[in-house]
Amino acid sequence: MAEVNDYVLIVEDDPDMRESMESVLTYAGHAIAAVADGVEALSWLSGNRPHPCVIVLDLMMPGMNGFELRSRLRADPELSTIPVLVLTGAGNLADRKGAELAAEILRKPIDLKDLLAAISRHCAMPAAKYAG
Repeated sequence: MAEVNDYVLIVEDDPDMRESMESVLTYAGHAIAAVADGVEALSWLSGNRPHPCVIVLDLMMPGMNGFELRSRLRADPELSTIPVLVLTGAGNLADRKGAELAAEILRKPIDLKDLLAAISRHCAMPAAKYAG
């Protein structure tokens, strides 16, 4: 079984969305790695150990999209156990493929509370930043 750490890998081609998620998750206490596409994600995963506790994956990206990346992850015994949270605005496409693609599906625009809750189901809770 692959060694897993308590950081989140964000795979999102939209720089504003990527930076927003990174800011929110960092503020919540999570360690983050962020890349812009599937090729960068595979490179990151092959060069970094331990692996993330969860991958937040956009489906619709240029180059290697989320579907292809997920297929490659599932084919690799070392990477196939990493939970994947799929982000999509595609609606029916995600519904049809969702069960085979991801631990969970989050619809765009993303409710940040839902994102944090989904990540907390797969990663250790970071130390609280504030009481409330």
